[in-house]
Amino acid sequence: MNQRQQVILEIQQAALQIIQERYEDFPYHNATHTGFVIETANLLAQDAKLPQDQLELLTLMAAAHDLVQTHDPLADGYLGENENESADWLAEQMLASGQFEDDEIEQARRGIEATFILHREDGIKQSAEFGDFLSELLCDADLANLGSPWDVYFPKTKDYFQEINPNSTEEEWKHYLRLQVPILLQHHYYTTVAQERFPHLRENATKIEDSLKA
Repeated sequence: MNQRQQVILEIQQAALQIIQERYEDFPYHNATHTGFVIETANLLAQDAKLPQDQLELLTLMAAAHDLVQTHDPLADGYLGENENESADWLAEQMLASGQFEDDEIEQARRGIEATFILHREDGIKQSAEFGDFLSELLCDADLANLGSPWDVYFPKTKDYFQEINPNSTEEEWKHYLRLQVPILLQHHYYTTVAQERFPHLRENATKIEDSLKA
């Protein structure tokens, strides 16, 4: 392991430790989700045959993308403060290490900021710029659960609902499920590798509709 790889490992471990300490009680945005995004990002990177330096950068972005969760992303006027502050943290770590070029630091910042989700009437939309491949891969990894098999998708959906509605009623849960159908039907992964690896969006929408009829 060279010095750069050692630094990458240390930054990744520091991010995971912070997330574990701060968000252990979060049902969704916790170390388990971060680990899922890291693993998924690496799978997508392998599918895309990313070079090693790009893979290393993507792994760092995945590790730190949800490091700050102190602002309510569903609040009116939310403008991606969590993503911006998470990106700031990673940029500071990378700069202090002396192991990264300025363009790599800027890429890491841009990638994390791209995971900011816009909530619209017809679904959700992330913020990656077209053609910014590492940002697109990170965004696709972050929402990979949507197109995962039902036994992966549905438990994660329940965890997220519990996080944003800790004292919910059965009717609120059913309303939330109804909202997921257009999200699943409208969502489109940025990258071909994610589209191929996570093809279950429509299938999951159908299963939700069937569960609401039961």
